[in-house]
Amino acid sequence: MERSSSAAALCRGYPLKKIQENNEAEIMEVVIEEARSSYAPEIVVELQSEGTEDLESNVVRIVQWIEAWKKDHGNSDA
Repeated sequence: MERSSSAAALCRGYPLKKIQENNEAEIMEVVIEEARSSYAPEIVVELQSEGTEDLESNVVRIVQWIEAWKKDHGNSDA
């Protein structure tokens, strides 16, 4: 029976937090690769979220994108 990389890492003594961080990074890499293979390059934007400042900046940026999209598509709520 083959172990998952997470189980193997745990057996090698890696801290659980580090294993979780690695798993999250791998998941996000799969997500960005899927997006890049499914959509035009100009509409796939990878946002950094290393800390609170990045997250806050990302929220502002996403809200701006939504407002611009609404305006461009005739939505009066923008």
